[in-house]
Amino acid sequence: SAVYDSNWDVMSGSWTNHDSFWGWLAPHTISYHKNLLGWIPPDRIYDATEGSSQTITLHRLADLGAGGDHLMARIPRIDGTYYTVEARRSIGYDVNLPDQAVIMHHVTSRAFVVDPDGNGNPDDEGARWKTGETFTDAESGITVTIDSETADGYVVTISIVDPGHIELNPTTLAFASQQGTDPEPQTFAIRNTGVGELQWNASDNVMWLELDAASGTAAVADSSLVTVTVTASTLTPGTLNGTITVAGNADNSPQTLAVSLEVTPAPVITLLAEPLDLEAVIGVDPPVHEIVIRNDGGAELTWAGSSDVDWMSFARGSGTLAAGASETDTVAISVDGLDLGDYAGTLTFTGNASNSPQVLASNLSVTESPSIALAGTLEFEAYEDDTPGTADLTITNDGGGTLHWAAEADEAWVTLSPAADDLGSGANQAIAVGVDGSGLTAGTHTAEITLSGNADDSPQTAAVQFVVTARPVMNPEDVADHLMGVRTTLDATELEYLDEIGNANGSFDVGDFRAWLQQQGMMSQAGPAVAEEVVP
Repeated sequence: SAVYDSNWDVMSGSWTNHDSFWGWLAPHTISYHKNLLGWIPPDRIYDATEGSSQTITLHRLADLGAGGDHLMARIPRIDGTYYTVEARRSIGYDVNLPDQAVIMHHVTSRAFVVDPDGNGNPDDEGARWKTGETFTDAESGITVTIDSETADGYVVTISIVDPGHIELNPTTLAFASQQGTDPEPQTFAIRNTGVGELQWNASDNVMWLELDAASGTAAVADSSLVTVTVTASTLTPGTLNGTITVAGNADNSPQTLAVSLEVTPAPVITLLAEPLDLEAVIGVDPPVHEIVIRNDGGAELTWAGSSDVDWMSFARGSGTLAAGASETDTVAISVDGLDLGDYAGTLTFTGNASNSPQVLASNLSVTESPSIALAGTLEFEAYEDDTPGTADLTITNDGGGTLHWAAEADEAWVTLSPAADDLGSGANQAIAVGVDGSGLTAGTHTAEITLSGNADDSPQTAAVQFVVTARPVMNPEDVADHLMGVRTTLDATELEYLDEIGNANGSFDVGDFRAWLQQQGMMSQAGPAVAEEVVP
């Protein structure tokens, strides 16, 4: 609290002493002001020195002329400021002081009452130093003890321990960690190279630093070790800086230690694979399974893969990936020694990634062998360049497990839909088999469909027959005469052909004639409408 807020000084106190002749009388001013005015003889001022401990008698400050005891004591602090100590008694102009006590001031550019309770009232008990009480400034090694009270003042003992000297080793700490991790703790030493015991305290100015000791004592030529822990796991990448400050009763207090923290982007493991849902026929190893490992982080990834079951293993099982890069490893399945049934395992991927480990669940079903059964007649007929309808070839899995099948024809004019699929045990499906007569000459054409898969009886085949008939060659006059009933010029085969390319109603009529003319290029698709008439 500022001295001008107290009642210990003429310049700030409320005047409560009223004399019938003189009127209102103010208290005396403090020793700091009296000394500035030259009112205190130098031989009545006690100046404490480092390493000293002296008991003195302080005479009441208001009585400048009486006795030879000290009227004022000055005690230097390590920061260049000092304390004043004075005795105040309730007599004369000081009759209405808050109390009789030893009063201390901290002198910087002004004098402030020393009031440790910090409650804003410099007149209360906290500012009144009485017999048996001790003031301590640990940072400067100062103690002031009020030993006893005299008739006109107080006996006090003033001590200043020899200062320490702070030496920090090292003077900087550099931490580095990847995002999501904490670096290893580091230590620094506080060495006392002074002439007195060092009482030190340490603090930092950032949230991510933590010191295992905030204060301590170091004898001359001795050291205190402080461990510094950094919490970086929640920090974003970048460079951060902090400061550790060590202060105490040292002639070079405070000292600082610079701390830097480099948080680098961390690698991230990304698995481009779904959980493995595998099936194998007993005694037959399934194909290897590919797994893509990608580094989605900002630093190099070193990864390793492992399996918790004997029947599943990596081809390589480890690798190094730059940021953004990916690579493929394969997993082999061995069913040797496995009985029929379901098995579960886990693939684990570890590394220096922030999201390590990553796991991939794996399931394996060991079944009986599938079996292929085919059914269906694949015989087709059509005129040249015509395409007849499709026929079904039914495939059935008569065995166990899942049949992975694929079909292929040895002739280009055969089409298959679908050409591959999977079938569970006992299931069946139809393959739509089609033929295309474009470019085929009249006659009987044959092909073979081969259906293969993971069955013991693979492959199986199915025969295809396609009979292509030449188109009848007819004279337009003959066709027209027959239609008009002028004369019967067409045989049964020709009439059947005309009806087939026409309206297929079982009789030769105008619609059939028109379709034939269009086929021959003698009439456009938008030709004149002709009433249809069936000719017997």
